[in-house]
Amino acid sequence: MGRVVTLTILSFLMSFQVFAAPLVQKAPTSQRQLPANISKQPPPAALKLAAPKPDLLIQHFSVLPANTTNGASVQYTVIVKNNGGNSAQSQMLLSLRLTPQIGLPVTVDVPAAGQSKTFTGSIGILTDICGAATITAALDAHMQVQESNEANNSATANLVINNRPELGFCKTNGSCPDGYTAGKVGAKIPVCIDVYNYGCAANNSATLTIGCPEQWPVTVQLPAIAPQHLKAHCEFMTWTKPGEKECTMLVKHNPAQGDAYVNNERITYKVNVLAP
Repeated sequence: MGRVVTLTILSFLMSFQVFAAPLVQKAPTSQRQLPANISKQPPPAALKLAAPKPDLLIQHFSVLPANTTNGASVQYTVIVKNNGGNSAQSQMLLSLRLTPQIGLPVTVDVPAAGQSKTFTGSIGILTDICGAATITAALDAHMQVQESNEANNSATANLVINNRPELGFCKTNGSCPDGYTAGKVGAKIPVCIDVYNYGCAANNSATLTIGCPEQWPVTVQLPAIAPQHLKAHCEFMTWTKPGEKECTMLVKHNPAQGDAYVNNERITYKVNVLAP
């Protein structure tokens, strides 16, 4: 009886120890494993910023004298600034255009970033441009410089161009009947010339002087000549001896009005005088 009680007590105590023992929890195992070499990967490379494009603009544009005459030349001053970055092009074309005349572009240096450059020169005025006119300066005429702003590359200046004729000879014999170039001694032989004006409107103060052998110089009045218009004049001469006669024609303009181009006012005309 005593042994039975003892076994029962021991079994009870062992059962109590199982329930009384503290519970030990395991840390959960993560299902997502990070790569072992994550700390060895290089950081992402920094983005490389693009260099700023140049931005050319005209700070100043002037033309002197602002009151001039056709056939003359004027002096221009252009100040160019680069408000952007440096350009891969070291030079560009600067165009100077006088309506309706198109000026040839000139080669100039491209200013460095933030810098300004001044360019000067002259431009001729065509003889047929009269009155109020506008001259335009345009940078990078052939679009060689890639800019951030292409809309600020031009500037204008105003001119007043005083009228002057541009008198000269176009051809001889163009207007006389049958184009007479020969005649007989003692007969009146026409000396015929065509006078043109490629300038502005002329007044009637210009004269034509004809000088031929055996003839006193003859001066005749030229009528008013509209721009790009021809006027013919025939003067009849009489010779007493046969041979080739060389006549010189000279246009004399009004000194007060002037002539835009004076190197084409003389022409030589030949007449064959035949024996009777």
